[in-house]
Amino acid sequence: MEQTCDAHAPYLRHTTPPHTLANISILWHPRSLRWRRTYYLISQHAGIWAEEGHAVRHHCHAADAMRWADAIIVHADASEVKSVVEPLSDHPLVLNAGVADIRKSAMSDLVLKPGDDWRGPVVVKTDLNNRGFPERWLLLKSGFAHWNTELRSRGYLLFSSFTEVPDALRNHPALVVERFEPQREGEHFTTTSATFFGDEVSCIQLTAAEWQVKQEPAFAWKRMTEIPEAVLAKRQALGLDYGKIDFTVNERGTHIFDVNKTIGRIAFIENGEQIQRMSKSRLKARGAVIERYLSGEITPLSRGK
Repeated sequence: MEQTCDAHAPYLRHTTPPHTLANISILWHPRSLRWRRTYYLISQHAGIWAEEGHAVRHHCHAADAMRWADAIIVHADASEVKSVVEPLSDHPLVLNAGVADIRKSAMSDLVLKPGDDWRGPVVVKTDLNNRGFPERWLLLKSGFAHWNTELRSRGYLLFSSFTEVPDALRNHPALVVERFEPQREGEHFTTTSATFFGDEVSCIQLTAAEWQVKQEPAFAWKRMTEIPEAVLAKRQALGLDYGKIDFTVNERGTHIFDVNKTIGRIAFIENGEQIQRMSKSRLKARGAVIERYLSGEITPLSRGK
C-alpha cells in the first residue's frame, strides 16, 4: 500500500543542528501521497531552502509540525481543509492558515444564485477546485460518485444562457453555474493570474484562441505591472499568503473565478519562449520571502483576520 504520510515523531522545536537557520515544515493533507509532492512549486522552494541551510520537513499531521517547526506552510491540496488548519491556531508562524475553503461556491464572484438577473452565457464547473482532481487523489468523499462524464472529459461546459443548462447539471450538488465573463483581446481570450508569496507578487496575462485560457493552448503571455484592487482585496479577505488568483477584466469590472493555494511545479528555463518560465535564481529570490516571515518583517495575513 502507498505510504501517504510521515510517521508521527516525537520532535521538539529547536533541536536541529547549530548551523541550521530555521525549521520549516510543509504541512500536507493527512491522506496526501508522498510521491506527488514533486508536482508542486513548494517542493522546489523547499529544495532551495535546504541548500541554504534551513531544515525542511514534510508533515501530514499538524501536531508533528507544531512541535518541530519555526514556520509552517499549509499545503493541503484540497478545496476544503478546515480540519487541517484549525489545530494550528496556537503556532506563532503559519502561512495560509486562513485559507480553509476555496470551493467556487465560497470564493467565486461569478456563481449564479436563484433569482439572479443574468441573461448572458454561463459556464458549468465543479464546485471543487481544479475539477476536483485533488480530492480524487486523496480518495475523499467529494461528490464524484455521480460526477458528470462530460465534464470529466471536456472540462468546463459553456451554454448560451442559464435556461439552456440541463436540469441534471443545474441541480447537481457537486457543480456550480457561473456567469461567463470573458476578457477579449481582439478575436482571442485572455485571463490573468496574480501569484503571491508574502510581499513577492507577480502577474501574468495569458492569451488563447479558446475561451478556456490555460497554459497549454495559450500562445502569448505578458507580465502585468498592476493588479486590480478587487484582486488584492480578495487576497486579503482570504488570508492568502502563498498561492494565486485568476481573474478577467471587462467592461463590467474585475471578475475573480479561481483561487489556488498549491501552485504547480515550473520548469527552469533561462532562455526561450516557454509560457511558464522562471530561472532558478529568480525562484530563489522569491523564496527568500521566508526569511522576512521568520524575522518578523512581515506577518501572515491570517493574523489580521
